[in-house]
Amino acid sequence: MNMTGNDNGTRAFVDHDGAPHDEDSECMAQASAWFIRLRDEPVTEDVINAWSQWCEMNIRNARCYRAVQNIWSLAGDAGMAGWPAEEDIRADGYSPEVSISEWRRGEARIQNRKQRRRIPWPLGLAAALLLGIGTWQFTLYLTRLPDQGVYTSERAQKRDLRLADGSILTLGGASAVRVAYGEKRREVYLERGEAFFDVRKDRNRPFIVTAPNLRVTAIGTAFAVRADDTRTVVSVTEGLVEVERGQAHPPTATPVRARAGEQVTVDAQSVHPVLSMADEGAAIGWQNGAFVHVDEPLRSVVARINRYSPEEVTLGDPSLGKLRFTGTVFEHQVEEWVRGLERVFPVRTAHGADGGIALYWSHEHESGDPAVK
Repeated sequence: MNMTGNDNGTRAFVDHDGAPHDEDSECMAQASAWFIRLRDEPVTEDVINAWSQWCEMNIRNARCYRAVQNIWSLAGDAGMAGWPAEEDIRADGYSPEVSISEWRRGEARIQNRKQRRRIPWPLGLAAALLLGIGTWQFTLYLTRLPDQGVYTSERAQKRDLRLADGSILTLGGASAVRVAYGEKRREVYLERGEAFFDVRKDRNRPFIVTAPNLRVTAIGTAFAVRADDTRTVVSVTEGLVEVERGQAHPPTATPVRARAGEQVTVDAQSVHPVLSMADEGAAIGWQNGAFVHVDEPLRSVVARINRYSPEEVTLGDPSLGKLRFTGTVFEHQVEEWVRGLERVFPVRTAHGADGGIALYWSHEHESGDPAVK
């Protein structure tokens, strides 16, 4: 079984004969159902938790949901009607008791007397997804990338890349990689940001990812690497990887091995990589806009969020970066997350004229009040 994909994020597993797997059709159907459900209002916390658990159940689910998101985005770019206002929904006269063609004939008669109305949003969404799934099937045969190349993403952009050997690389926001495949090994350099790697097995050519502070070696596995100025994290979802310090640092006596469900963390000042258990959501959740952090320095959390959020978050005092944060930040709820920090940390926020958000110590903390230390 191989994996194929395109740069828009729509991808699927195919058999050697090129036929899509039935599992993928079912996965896409489930992802479409979740997407429609989450577009409805109101969405309860229980629904969000159930969707999150479904995404984290396996990598395939998360990818199918990403594909549906991209299909909807592409359909919107193609001229789909915008999301209707509440009054438009109330005014919509479509009834599921009649066929669409019959409803359209009646609607056409009405349009002779007044302006033409939009197609109801459930029909538009279903049409977009049906059209997109056809596009998804069509893109199964796209050409793989060359052995050498540099690939980047913009802020808030995620890119799916199919490498020369069939491995899949998902590039996070404001990230960059350099691919250098050779006869004896496959090398990828993560120059900034984060990426997820689903590696095709090739025992004769190990797959090596080099980040600022470490080097990861895999034969056939799936893992994520995230790097900022002070910290690099490797999270494994399938298989086994070996992690060692980069060439700019003293080598470790023995590389650290991490299996599925584990992660390795390397700080700029640390001598040895630290092995710990990992939340699978931390490795793949970001692909769907959910950024999971467990006991991480606030500076690393902010650096990550700024690769996806239109609102720049800054630390007005660098010492704030040492605060430890555990929780999930959603891509489109950054401002709500920042406000929440004021309830759990002795911090205050200030909005700049450019729309950015700055974090400062609270006035009580600055005054030396021991109750907030």
